[in-house]
Amino acid sequence: MKRIVVTGTGTSIGKTHFTCSLARAYGSQKRRVAAFKPIETGVEPAGGEYTDSAQLAAVSSFHVKRWLDPVYTFREPISPHLAARRAGISLELQPIRDAIRIFDTLDLDLVLIELAGGLFSPLNDTESNADLALALHRDAVAAAVPVPQPVALAAESGGSSRPPPATDAPSAASSGTWTASAPNLHGDLPSASWSRADSFPPGDSSPPGATAAQDDAIPRVIVVAADRIGVLHEIATTTRAAEAIGLPLAGIVLMMPAQPDASTGLNGPEIPYVTIVPYLGTLRRAPIDALASDIKLSGFMGRLYAAA
Repeated sequence: MKRIVVTGTGTSIGKTHFTCSLARAYGSQKRRVAAFKPIETGVEPAGGEYTDSAQLAAVSSFHVKRWLDPVYTFREPISPHLAARRAGISLELQPIRDAIRIFDTLDLDLVLIELAGGLFSPLNDTESNADLALALHRDAVAAAVPVPQPVALAAESGGSSRPPPATDAPSAASSGTWTASAPNLHGDLPSASWSRADSFPPGDSSPPGATAAQDDAIPRVIVVAADRIGVLHEIATTTRAAEAIGLPLAGIVLMMPAQPDASTGLNGPEIPYVTIVPYLGTLRRAPIDALASDIKLSGFMGRLYAAA
């Protein structure tokens, strides 16, 4: 099973739109995909079809949707650590790791995990999204170790194959207050011909120094950024900070912003000047199905796993 962690250089830059498009692209190939956002802020108590989590569940081809509910949800549209603090909740990494570990027991081809905010957005007083991504990476590496014999014997004894129950994580009801601020990402958006599938670089264009391919189970962390002025600085600082804590990054994707500027469409080829993390392509501003087609035609998944 493949695992992809989607993060970004900030918030409101198109992470959910990209994740939904990638899920739709992979799921259209008769693959079982689960798209999951463990933390979401800015959500009404009743939820709704336009929350990020609801949109991710809608494009998941995995039918057991109850596994796709966030671990932490908050009403205020603010940083997760602030929302948790103001709701009297201790936002911890372990319940998220436990929830994601359940996916390992299910029959899936791909799990997409979208993080809230930017890669270094704080989750509590001492940890950020980067710490969560690094923990997921280490969990996957540890899980790649051969299965101990007691577990194998339990399987032979005819034990239940049902997934283990989730740990006691804060539910939507217990996560404090919940204000829908998520936009409708399914609406028609203006297209840009320069950023169709042909804007994805060819498979051999990854900068030198990319990490050799590992087992599919090791999460590929993708950084999404808005294709606008200043993005090269944002990418440089994000990737260097990730390197400093030992977090491997698999690639960078640019999303066309709502308001393009003079640099939009020019930033992608410049990325190798600021980081060795592979540039995976630029996506136009368009509905999910259109972007899913672009991603599929570009051979995105094959290049991601060849570059990582």
